[in-house]
Amino acid sequence: MAEAIFDGSGSEGFTTFQASLATVCLTLISTGVPSIILSSERFFDASGTLAFLVACASSFPTPCLEDSVDYRGTRPWAESLIFGVRNGVGGLLQAGGCVRGVAFDGRQAILTGVVAMWATRLGFFLLFRILREGRDSRFDGIRESPVKFTVAWVGQLVWVGCCAMPVIWLNSVPAQVFARFPGFSAFESLGLALALAGFAVEVVADWQKSKWSREKHERKHDEKFISRGLFSQSRYPHYFGDILFWFGVATFAFGSLWREEVVSALGLPGGVVGGLIVLALTYISPAFAYFLLTRVSGIPLSEAKYDRAYGHDENYRVWRHTTPRLVPKILWFFPRRHE
Repeated sequence: MAEAIFDGSGSEGFTTFQASLATVCLTLISTGVPSIILSSERFFDASGTLAFLVACASSFPTPCLEDSVDYRGTRPWAESLIFGVRNGVGGLLQAGGCVRGVAFDGRQAILTGVVAMWATRLGFFLLFRILREGRDSRFDGIRESPVKFTVAWVGQLVWVGCCAMPVIWLNSVPAQVFARFPGFSAFESLGLALALAGFAVEVVADWQKSKWSREKHERKHDEKFISRGLFSQSRYPHYFGDILFWFGVATFAFGSLWREEVVSALGLPGGVVGGLIVLALTYISPAFAYFLLTRVSGIPLSEAKYDRAYGHDENYRVWRHTTPRLVPKILWFFPRRHE
């Protein structure tokens, strides 16, 4: 492949970032406005995960031409994905390759694929759950207020923007810059392992809770709350898996972006300042996920609901006192009193 046109100014990265955010905004506006008008939260979660897919697709590297690549042009991402699927996994993992007109690095394909896999799985899970149950108690007192409901949709935009930041910035780097670094670094390998582990924990926890709920509905048990499986190790293992997933995504992206050549390609300052900016751009993802799930909409809402419903139950109090809120007890090296 001929050497690509790349001036090192960093304008390509910012153009990709802006385009991705614009498509994410358009996606959430197109679903949020009708939902606010109809006072319906039915497609709230599914729209959020769809926005992640849009962020991945709109930031994925531009196709290359036969003789050159102009990274300052537009990014027909749909064609890129079609070519990628057509050429199989082997083509997707070809670092720095140009496969049937697609120019990308293996790192970009892998991280984009992992995030897309997470978003697709979670999107279908949440959509089927809301369609089955008909309502989401989190939105009681919110869906009826256009102002409060709008704030919730804006919060979802911030969630997608922050958590998708690592993959968007990784996809903003021209493939020929990554071609100078064949193979994975220790950071990239560790990040991928953590992301897959977090994904597995989240999937298993969601499956166990769904199975428990189904069996309770079928009167196969009379347990008031779930404390079996992963829920015997953590009160919210699915949230732990989600945070671990984004920590892995951030670690993978940081391992790819911290290099001096990549920092320069993004138009960031060199040296320690550039490294700190890359650190912030990547780890804002797990930091925001942790903040959202532990301080805003995840654990606080669930904890308050469970305490009201089962706070008088001795078994619940014992489980709450002896089971960690987030990090599974098997990972604690020393005994400790849990919240």
